Amino acid sequence: MSSCGQSISTEKESDIDVPVVQIESPKEEKGLIIEEHITTSNIPSEIQENKPNYSNGIHPDFFNINASQFSQFKEDGSKWFISSDGKSNLYFVPYTDYSITTAILTEKKITDPELISLLQFEGIEINNHKKTIKIDRIQTEKGIRLGLSINEVKKIFGTPDSVSKVNDRDLLRWRFVMLENEESNKVGGLKPFIIEGLEYVAEMEFAENKLTKVVYKYEVP
Repeated sequence: MSSCGQSISTEKESDIDVPVVQIESPKEEKGLIIEEHITTSNIPSEIQENKPNYSNGIHPDFFNINASQFSQFKEDGSKWFISSDGKSNLYFVPYTDYSITTAILTEKKITDPELISLLQFEGIEINNHKKTIKIDRIQTEKGIRLGLSINEVKKIFGTPDSVSKVNDRDLLRWRFVMLENEESNKVGGLKPFIIEGLEYVAEMEFAENKLTKVVYKYEVP
């Protein structure tokens, strides 16, 4: 009897409609589709947002001082440079290893209080002509020299980031990001310390469309 009862109970249980949930294991095809979706997603654009923007990158311009001239400056850091015709004055603000943070080229005596203070703080005797080192011609690596026109300078540096006018003088300013090249590792010698990503600023002053002052500012690490 008991065995018959068990048989009947089993049959009744089998008659109950129980919903069956089928769980399918991921197919390889679906896996391929997922991989393709990840590959073509917007993740690369998110990474690009964190990447530095070097669209305004440039290898910084500088004044090339030869070994003899540098040696004279190294012996007496209060000195500055003057062209052989006496029409161009060049000043440097040196860093610890004789690389530089600032270079200033003018045709006349410096009148900017900020620049005067900066040079005097470094001990440079800007009013003492006995402290000058003569250079035949003062010109940068990119060909910047006093007397150039605004358009001639724009051909070298492109469109400036800002333009203003002060006392009938045109002031143009460029802000760049430094780019390195094969010469970048040569620091010291009154040249800038060039590391990719640091800031380089060029400021130019023009009087009657002629370049009268250049200020280069180099960020240091």
